[in-house]
Amino acid sequence: MKPIAEVLSLPLAILQPRATARSFELRAGEELAGTLAFRSSFGSLALARTAESAWTFKRVGSFSPRATVRNEGSERDLVVYTPRWSGQSGEIALEGGERLRFAATGFWGTRFTLSDAAGQTLATFGPEPEAHRFSDLFRAQAVVAVDSAASARPDLGLLLLFGWYLVVLHHEDATAATVAVTAAG
Repeated sequence: MKPIAEVLSLPLAILQPRATARSFELRAGEELAGTLAFRSSFGSLALARTAESAWTFKRVGSFSPRATVRNEGSERDLVVYTPRWSGQSGEIALEGGERLRFAATGFWGTRFTLSDAAGQTLATFGPEPEAHRFSDLFRAQAVVAVDSAASARPDLGLLLLFGWYLVVLHHEDATAATVAVTAAG
């Protein structure tokens, strides 16, 4: 696995190697720069790894849900994401006090942005890379664009993997809501 800082000159993408598995790879061209793997088919606990570190991501709470990031094996929250009531955006609070914004953008919500408190975009997820095979249509994928202002951040790998984790949760929640409405229909 290559450190994020060494591969930022290459195009970044998040790819799902197998459509049936809830695991993802952050790739820079052919280089692996990070991984995100959910522990089970239905839970929210996931393990993220880069060359620099490893973290656990987990959604907690029912009525006031939030997602947390911890160093692997630790009980201390490094990052906490709190969604707004609509679920389309929310705030990421970093341990040092910095606040970031994560939001779905565009009419269909197919693009997601990570911005700083001043509104400067740090990273964008989507749209999906071009499908080269029929099976690619069934995999969750995204092109990742990193703004030059964010490229020097030491927490960039963490933020990119956590951002993708939030995208996955958003899509799973939207799918569950659609199924519920259709079944009630």
